[in-house]
Amino acid sequence: MRIFQAVRAFFAILFQKDTAELYSRAIEFRTEVAKLKQELEDQKLKARLEPPRKSEPDVDKTAMRESGAAALLQLLQQEARFVDFVSEDISELPDDQVGGVCRLIHTDLKKVFEKYLKVERVLDGVEGERIQVGEAIQRFEYRLSSGKDVHPPFEATLNHRGWVLKSANLPRRESPDAQKVLMPAEMEM
Repeated sequence: MRIFQAVRAFFAILFQKDTAELYSRAIEFRTEVAKLKQELEDQKLKARLEPPRKSEPDVDKTAMRESGAAALLQLLQQEARFVDFVSEDISELPDDQVGGVCRLIHTDLKKVFEKYLKVERVLDGVEGERIQVGEAIQRFEYRLSSGKDVHPPFEATLNHRGWVLKSANLPRRESPDAQKVLMPAEMEM
């Protein structure tokens, strides 16, 4: 049965212009449908990989980000004088003096991280060596220097192992205005 349909379609396409145009459009339509099916599958895969979004109460997210950033900067300033350090012009200081100051600040910054933040490496491995990247890694946990959109598993050279914040235990201040003060001015009477 199908062979007769194929022969009839062949001669109809060969000798009838309208049928040839319809067949050409059907082929284009079939290609377009295949592309749409692939896009749908990609969207389904992406939806499975991304965690479901929780409905959050109406909260000013900018204020939340600012308060979190302010709390971290407060700790870095109080414990290591970080804001003082980055605000100073050190271009004229000798390298050995800058190195000594950096060593002290590094020690104090490390204490803040150990006390209030838990960070871990995204990937284990030796930087500069080839590694196997498994399917367990999320798309937002890696960036390819080539800019290509490659999905795991794949093999690549590790340039940086990355960092992920596992937890933060930052103190809260009594008011939004107080949160913005990184360190109060100190005076003596």
